[in-house]
Amino acid sequence: MVRKVVQWRDSRADTPRAADNGVLVLRTILSFARLRGDLGVNVAEAVPRIYKGADRAEIIWTDGDIDAFVAKALELKRPHVWRQLQPNSGRSSNSSC
Repeated sequence: MVRKVVQWRDSRADTPRAADNGVLVLRTILSFARLRGDLGVNVAEAVPRIYKGADRAEIIWTDGDIDAFVAKALELKRPHVWRQLQPNSGRSSNSSC
């Protein structure tokens, strides 16, 4: 059965983080079932992750990126978009935009 979980994870390897998250959800559900006595073994418990991390530097905004974003927001007459992204904007962490 572990083999089937690994095969399922591997079939989604083109999106490794999503594949790992799928296994995590399955692992959590099976852990709950095992805790309640509905299941004897959690077959997803020892399935290793396939995502190894990546260089996320390319998604960090540079000062030039921020300047371009602000300029576009102002051009579109949407300064509120930029203000909501600023630290201490007064927006609570659990509010929805």
